[in-house]
Amino acid sequence: VLYAGGGVIAAHAAKDVAALARKAGMPVATTLMGIGSFDENDPLALGMAGMYGTSAANEVLAAADVVIALGVRFNDRVTGRDILQYVARKKIVHVDCDPSSIDKNVPVDLGIVADIKDLLTTVNSRVKPNVRAAWLKQVEKWKAKDAAHPECAPYRGRDVSPRRAVESVYNATKGLALLVADVGDHQMACARYFRHSHPRHFLSSGGMGTMGFA
Repeated sequence: VLYAGGGVIAAHAAKDVAALARKAGMPVATTLMGIGSFDENDPLALGMAGMYGTSAANEVLAAADVVIALGVRFNDRVTGRDILQYVARKKIVHVDCDPSSIDKNVPVDLGIVADIKDLLTTVNSRVKPNVRAAWLKQVEKWKAKDAAHPECAPYRGRDVSPRRAVESVYNATKGLALLVADVGDHQMACARYFRHSHPRHFLSSGGMGTMGFA
């Protein structure tokens, strides 16, 4: 699985991530700051991982044998408190331009200090196409289970909720809005219920979590 963070957007590498995902048959999960680095309408998209993310993204990250993490922090909203459990039974490749980020929050099997776009340009020129049919079939089962969750059921009547408001903005703008979210529950609603397709279209404070950001 590819795990894309804000570093992908900073490196202008979204197209390179998409090229690798499609060529290698790898699903893609994102962090909060990585939202928009991979089109959430793509069949390989898992959405945001972590405490407030999709269950499909978390299931896939837990079951994967290899996680290629691109410009992520591995913060505790994603890993939980049990770091050893999080890294168990998988190999983690962590790519970041900042050497201090490697092995900072989780121990990794391979740390690569590099510009993500430069690295993916090389990788994409060498990686061989792979369908991974069995793995992607299992991924689709997790995504279907996620979609069938009561939380994802269509709203009825005239009820107004953060989810319905965000979905209405998505529908009205055909997904092309520049979404600026403050910090809190509404931030998570914007992260989850707007199907993000473009880098730098979702602006929020996911590092310091500064209220008043918007």
